[in-house]
Amino acid sequence: MSAHAPITSPSRAAAEDPQLQQCHDDIERLTRRLRSVSQRLEGIEDGVERLDDRLAEVSAASDTAERLRRVEELLTALTAEVQALAGRLPDESEPVSRDQERLEVSSEG
Repeated sequence: MSAHAPITSPSRAAAEDPQLQQCHDDIERLTRRLRSVSQRLEGIEDGVERLDDRLAEVSAASDTAERLRRVEELLTALTAEVQALAGRLPDESEPVSRDQERLEVSSEG
């Protein structure tokens, strides 16, 4: 049978070997740094999502502004059309007399 080295835990082995301890410490530092970077990325993702939501709101407002502009154009066109029709009506510059306004019509024939 061949002789094997006794199995030891990584922390115990690291304590016995300075190079292994250094690697273990480096891995611990890298792990903490990776967690920190991950948290920062999550914050950035949240910020990008908020910006995306805000851009969607601005885009919707822009669509509303465009619709309002089109409605104003149509209103201007309709106003011009009504004015043109009003110009074709017979001239009613003579007002109706008060007597005629109050004229009662009897239902008897």
